[in-house]
This record gives sequence, structure tokens and C-alpha cells, in this order.
Amino acid sequence: MTIQGRTREVVTLVETPGYRQVVYVGPSPKVTAEERNELIKAYKSLISRSALAVLSGSMPDDSLDGTFYEMILMAKTHGVRTILDTRDQALARGIAAVPYAVKPNLAEAEKLLGQRMDGEPDRWQALDRLASLGIPLVILSLGEQGVLARCQSETYRVSPPRVDVVNPIGSGDSLVAGLAMGIVDGRDIESTLKLGVAAGTANAAIWQAASITPEQVSALLPLVRLQRVRTGDQIAIRDPE
Repeated sequence: MTIQGRTREVVTLVETPGYRQVVYVGPSPKVTAEERNELIKAYKSLISRSALAVLSGSMPDDSLDGTFYEMILMAKTHGVRTILDTRDQALARGIAAVPYAVKPNLAEAEKLLGQRMDGEPDRWQALDRLASLGIPLVILSLGEQGVLARCQSETYRVSPPRVDVVNPIGSGDSLVAGLAMGIVDGRDIESTLKLGVAAGTANAAIWQAASITPEQVSALLPLVRLQRVRTGDQIAIRDPE
């Protein structure tokens, strides 16, 4: 669907060699109540025929902050799982609807929970706090360090292989895409987490954001390291590799 407002423009200046970047983000458009209602109407027509809904991105207008909350509840009425990947008030309000999965990055999680997370113990506690809300799968994205994840009573540390980072923009979205594919395909949680991290890493290694191929992801997948972790003392008790 389209809106009357002008799409936000993002301009990236890149310096080579080294691919150092400066990003300029333009203002977001206003969205009218009528346009929001059209979005909800379109979503409602699709959700009953969907296997999974990914609710991602920032809200262009703070009047929309409760939209993901509404969408999650709507999906639940049809037995459809949701992945929530947003920030600020849209994240805070969205998790109140208890999605199937949530994936904040470190900065988003710190703002949401109102605390610094300088070390891994603080980060595990953050996952525990979010999981205590009833969210089955909680993932904390740490960029080049990979992810920490909690699924029900199990916790995982997933580390990506080393690659030459060309453009990290879109890597979080690629991570979510890999997770979504694993969930829809019915893979176990360990395979799903590894697929997500492989997809995010593959994206960081190329210039064009979110244009990775299955072959690029498959090449990195065997190099992703996953550990099941006991969060009480941070000791890895099993490595499937």
C-alpha cells in the first residue's frame, strides 16, 4: 500500500578502503488514521492465510506505536506466530502482547529495560526478564559477536564466523529472515538460530543490503558455532559441533 507522505530517505556515504560509513537519515512521514486503517485491513486479510508474521522496522509516527501490539493479538486469534523486531515504544507496547519471538539489539534492549548491559551476565538477565513475560523465544543481537538466545528453558550463545565486513546495514533483518525460515520450515531451535546468524553474517560481507543468496548462507552455516549455556555461571555444557 502507499501513503501520501514522502518515503524517508537514507543516504549512506562510504569511504574505501575500509568501508567506513556515515549515514544521514531523513525525516519520517506522517501517517493518517485512514492510511493506518488501510494497513490493518490488508494485514487482517492476509494473516489467516499466513504461517508466520514478521513485524519489523521503526514506526514513522508515534501515533502508530500500538500497531504491532494490535497485529500480534490479531495473529494470535488465527494461531499464527509472530516475530517482533522494532524499537522504542513500539517495542515496549508490542511485547505486552507477548509475541512468539522478539529480537532487540543491545541498544534497543538497554533502552527498553532501562539499564546498561556491559557484560554477559547483565545480558542473560535481560533475556530472563523478557522471557518471564511469556515470550517463548528471546534473542539479543550483538552484531559481530553473534546472538544470545533463550528458548523456553534453554539458553544459547551463537557466534558467527569471521568475515570481512563490507556493509552491516540489513544484517539484523537478514538474521530475522533466517529465523523466520527456520521456524516456518519446522527446524529445531538450534538449527534455526544458526541459520539466522549465518544469514546475518552473509549480509554483512556484501555491499548490497539484504540481497544475499542461499548459496552464500549455506557456505557460512557450517562455520557458525552454537553453545548451549547454563546461565547461572555462564559455563557451556554442550557444543553440537
